[in-house]
Amino acid sequence: MARHLEELSKKANRVAGCAPIKEIKARANSFESIEFRFIPRQKNRAVHLLVEEGRRCGAPWF
Repeated sequence: MARHLEELSKKANRVAGCAPIKEIKARANSFESIEFRFIPRQKNRAVHLLVEEGRRCGAPWF
């Protein structure tokens, strides 16, 4: 788990809006076990479309 968090942290440092990554890292410590997986946007189109719609509508959590 620590290795995955380190990799995630390195990527987060390169991303402009890394606040969600920091929050995920903070919450990850409260789990006994956790696994992170990268899903390419092309494979996760439904979620990507929902996020785009949320941003377009100005939803505060997107």
